[in-house]
Parts: sequence; structure tokens; C-alpha cells
Amino acid sequence: TQDADDVSNVSVREEKVTVVSGDKEIKTYGIVCGSFSLKANADALRERLIKDGYQAVVVVNEAGKTYRVVCASFDTKEEAVTERNKFKARYPENQDFQSAWILYKK
Repeated sequence: TQDADDVSNVSVREEKVTVVSGDKEIKTYGIVCGSFSLKANADALRERLIKDGYQAVVVVNEAGKTYRVVCASFDTKEEAVTERNKFKARYPENQDFQSAWILYKK
């Protein structure tokens, strides 16, 4: 089994993003739990996550104009990986959430 504290093998995706829904900037490492071409779909997922207690925001990736739903963000990769694992454990039936990944904000 993989050591839960070893985050060196967890990949991150580096993207230049801007917050488009939500009132706060994201920290360096964000947990992306959904990607959409339509902002309305991203906003709908954000609302659902807010109901579940997350401080979710929607960011847009400048390069591909893809809307990413970030359920939480952190200053360190370790915190982000730990929270991503908890997030995935909370929604075992949701295949989309099982592929949640770490965004490194340029």
C-alpha cells in the first residue's frame, strides 16, 4: 500500500487560472473535482458542493477556456492531497469525484 504521507508521487497539473464564481482567490494547490466547457454546469456543481459544506469556487483555465470546480485549496501539496483523499472517500459512488486531481496555480 502507498504511504498516505508520501505525496511526491501524486502528480499535479500546472495551469494559469482565474476565479470566475466565488468571492475568494484560490491558494497554490487546489482540488479540482469537475471540469466543464459550460460555466453554468460548473456553477451547478459549485452550488451542490457549497450545500455539502465546501468553500467551492469556479476557475477558468485561460488556455483551453475550461471551467474547473475547485472544492478546496491549500498552501501546500501535502494538505491538498490529504483533503483530496478525504473528498474521494466521502463520495465513493461518484466516478467523476473519484478522478479529482490537484491543480497547481501558476
